Amino acid sequence: MTTFGGLAPIILETSSQAFYLIPMAISLGFGIVFATAIILVIVPCLYLILEDARLAIQKGKTVEKGDVSETAVS
Repeated sequence: MTTFGGLAPIILETSSQAFYLIPMAISLGFGIVFATAIILVIVPCLYLILEDARLAIQKGKTVEKGDVSETAVS
């Protein structure tokens, strides 16, 4: 976010000398903001979805009679 803040003066520049730098600053600044959003929001959400799917698959499996060792409990 600080990089985007540092590029803001270049993005908002109105002089004719900065016309070549403005597209580069826009793409770099918004690319960093977009990548930050993906890393901080979408990746953790995908981890939660995959973990829920893994638990649902494990919960759906049936436990056979021989799998549970009830002899140790009784």
